[in-house]
Amino acid sequence: MFSNIYALAYQTTAAPDPTLSAPHKGFITKLNTTGTGLIFSTFLTGDAGSAVASIVLDTTGNIYVTGSTSSTNFPVTSGAFRTASSGSEDAFVAKLNPSASSLIYSTYLGGSSYDASSDIAIDSSGNAYVIGITGSANFPITTGAFQTVFASPGTSLLFDGYITKLNSTGTGLIYSTVLRR
Repeated sequence: MFSNIYALAYQTTAAPDPTLSAPHKGFITKLNTTGTGLIFSTFLTGDAGSAVASIVLDTTGNIYVTGSTSSTNFPVTSGAFRTASSGSEDAFVAKLNPSASSLIYSTYLGGSSYDASSDIAIDSSGNAYVIGITGSANFPITTGAFQTVFASPGTSLLFDGYITKLNSTGTGLIYSTVLRR
């Protein structure tokens, strides 16, 4: 069974973001094994809000989170793959230490339109695999990607799927491809 319970709103003081400053905020909460006590909780957003879509742990207990944000001041780390928002809504990928008291890395992921992630997985080397949807004609695609042609990006209700593999330090893409419908 679960050793601890993680939820996607309580707040603990040792967390990276202890304040509620946006209309909606993504958050991470860890409860004890019986669900009767709070171990930690932290918001993960900027001033315009965010949503956490998926949380996964690696073998050492580091916490990987993905979702979407409309904040231009989402907490990103120095040297991250993308340190500035580039669209109306961007996907994000963040890695926190096991106590959620600090960010190991945090990066935007997206192009100039709407981008959101829906799930994340981690391999044994700490690389993050992120899936989601994009409406951006300039979503970051790597050379030699499986598919590089977008549907009709930027048009109403037309989105492509994507699969992106982010390196273990959050500083670059190993591969990124769009998946047309």
